[in-house]
Amino acid sequence: MLFNRVFKYEPPTVRIVGYKVDIENPFTGGNWSIGLTNMQTWNGVSGVSPSPGDLVIAYTTFVTNANTNFNSTILSSGWTVMDTSFVSSSIGTGTSVRFYYKVMGSTPDTQINFAGYGVPSGTPPYPSNYGAAFVFSNAVYDGHTLATGTIEPLTPSAVTPTAPRSFVMMLSGGNSSNLGFPTNMTDYNNIFSVGNFTPSPPVLLIGRAGYFDSWTSGSYTPGAWGTSPSVSGRTWVSATIVLKPPF
Repeated sequence: MLFNRVFKYEPPTVRIVGYKVDIENPFTGGNWSIGLTNMQTWNGVSGVSPSPGDLVIAYTTFVTNANTNFNSTILSSGWTVMDTSFVSSSIGTGTSVRFYYKVMGSTPDTQINFAGYGVPSGTPPYPSNYGAAFVFSNAVYDGHTLATGTIEPLTPSAVTPTAPRSFVMMLSGGNSSNLGFPTNMTDYNNIFSVGNFTPSPPVLLIGRAGYFDSWTSGSYTPGAWGTSPSVSGRTWVSATIVLKPPF
C-alpha cells in the first residue's frame, strides 16, 4: 500500500540569542563600546555571543539637562545606521538616540566601538548614556517606524509587518527630570529596563526594550509605557522594529 504525504513548508522562526547593556552615568567623554561577548539570554543565562550570519541590532541613548545633542559616531565597520533622532524640551531635558544593525560575517564582532568627544567639567550639559545590543538568528531587518515626544507616557509607534512569523521589538530611551517615568508595558514582553539617576543636577537616564512575537496580520500598535498622566518636559525616542525570517 502506498501513502502520499504532503509536507507543508514552514519558514524558520526568528530566534533571540542574547543581549547586553552598557551604562555610563555620567559620560566622561572618551571612546566607549558595547561588548558582544558573554551576553545574557532573555531568560537570564549569560555566556552567549553572536555567530556568523546572526543579525545584531544596537542602539545608543544620550541624555542631558541642557538640550544638547550628543550622539557618538560609530567606529566599528559594516554597521548600518537605521535611524537617529534628537528631542529637546522647554525645561531643558534633551535626548539623543541612534539605531544600528549589522549581519555578522565569518568572524563575528566582539564589541561595537564608538567615538567620544570633549565634555565640559563642572558645567552643563552633564551627559549620561547607555548602549544596548541584541543578537538574533534566522532574522532579517525588515523596516521600522520612529516615535518621539516631550510628554509622558512614552508611546511606541505602530508597524505593519508583511512576512509570516515576523518579530517586532520596541527600543526606547529618554530623559526625565524626576523619577516619574512610566514603568509598565501592557501588551508585549519586557527585555530590560534602565533607570539611572544623577541627583545634582537631576538627570534620569531611562530606557526600555520589549518585543512582540505573536503577530499574525495587519498593523500592530504597541501599548504605552504604563498609564502615567500627561506630564510635559520629558524627552524620549522610540523605534518599533520589524524582523522577519530569511526565507
